[in-house]
Amino acid sequence: MIKKIVICFLFFVSCKKEVSEKLITEIEITPEIFEFGEINMTDTLIKVFKIKNLTNNPLKIDSIGVACGCTTFRYYKEEIFKNEIVDITIQFIPNEKGVIKKAIVVEANTNPPFNMFYLKGKVN
Repeated sequence: MIKKIVICFLFFVSCKKEVSEKLITEIEITPEIFEFGEINMTDTLIKVFKIKNLTNNPLKIDSIGVACGCTTFRYYKEEIFKNEIVDITIQFIPNEKGVIKKAIVVEANTNPPFNMFYLKGKVN
C-alpha cells in the first residue's frame, strides 16, 4: 500500500515539475474578432490574423482548432521569438445561411494555454 502511495506521489510531483518548467509566453492576437459584415453562400472569405509574442520566452504553437470543416487555417510552425509576429491565415467557406460566429482556438505555451479569436458576420 505504501509503495502505491509513493508511486502516485512521484507521478504527481513529476507532472507538476514538467508543467512548471514549461516556458510560458504572453501573446497579442490582432484582431480578436473579425466582423466581416455580409457575404453570400458562394463567397470564400480569407482573413489573416496576427499573433505577436510579447515575452522573452519563445512562443510555440502546439495546435489550432476550428469548429467545423467550413473553416481551415495555415500557419508557420516554428518558434516565434520576442516581438516577432506569426500570421495565421483563415479561410471560411460558408455551408449555411444566417448569422455566424466561428471560433478559432490556438493552443500554445501561454497561460491559459488556449487562446480564442473569432470570425463574425452574416451569410446570405
